[in-house]
Amino acid sequence: MPVASNAAQAAGEYGMAIVRFPEGVGWADLCNRHSGVEDGWKLLSNIKDGEFNELAAIRQAGLTPVGVANIALWVGAAAVGMAYMNQINSQLKALQEGVGEISRTLDLERQAKLKTAFDSLADLAAR
Repeated sequence: MPVASNAAQAAGEYGMAIVRFPEGVGWADLCNRHSGVEDGWKLLSNIKDGEFNELAAIRQAGLTPVGVANIALWVGAAAVGMAYMNQINSQLKALQEGVGEISRTLDLERQAKLKTAFDSLADLAAR
């Protein structure tokens, strides 16, 4: 369900950070962290033209009022969607019952015509 996944994602992102790169710098331009093992971690510094460039900026990515409002809108949209789905489901059930009744009526009509034709042939054969 989208609402649950958004709430879980928001809770998981609470301890995360947002990194803003200087203009013209991307992930690949950041210096690799040398801890003896290549583990994919980067430093916020980068080298451009042989010199250290402006550092990348970092801040915690906690929940913002806009993020909380977005989650509230998702919850409202899901509730409205569920109400519409329930209404559509009840209308589909009514349609299915109507189609079933029409099918039974047509089947009974066909059987009545066949019986009438059979009875007429039986009368002709008896003469």
